[in-house]
Amino acid sequence: MMRFIYEGPGIHVLVSTHRDGEIVAGMLANLGAPAVRGSSRRGGARALVRLAQLLEEGRDLGISVDGPKGPPGIVKPGTAWLSARTGRPVVPAAFSSSRALRLGTWDRLLIPWPFARGVWVAGEPILRNEGEEIEELRTRIEAAIHEVTARADSLAGLRDRKEGKAGRPGALQG
Repeated sequence: MMRFIYEGPGIHVLVSTHRDGEIVAGMLANLGAPAVRGSSRRGGARALVRLAQLLEEGRDLGISVDGPKGPPGIVKPGTAWLSARTGRPVVPAAFSSSRALRLGTWDRLLIPWPFARGVWVAGEPILRNEGEEIEELRTRIEAAIHEVTARADSLAGLRDRKEGKAGRPGALQG
């Protein structure tokens, strides 16, 4: 969904090397968002090097920060490492929908129903503080992701992200 609101200089998206990632990579390519393939389990180091190059070229990245296998909501250290290495900020963002199909996958993927109301929430950019360890930065990013996710769910009327229970469609507020 982010590709539809993104207006920056060009975004590349980290996509798993798993066979499911091939489908995602194809869809992203059709939307003009090239994929960088890699994950914590396979090709991760090579992907991090490529992502760092893209950031240094002024490109933006889209990263699902909890990795290809989770656990959900736990930010992997690669995002913090990239930010610390390149000096580029992490902008936490989350999408939610008033009505959606919740898949039984590890991440409980949310697929909005047609004509449902959706909401994007972006937090303040997060930069590494001087002398801050990667783990400290990672936990700040994780807390910010949880905050924007809860805010998006609240605005969309989604009461329980784990169960996918949606509130009334009219619950979406400005």
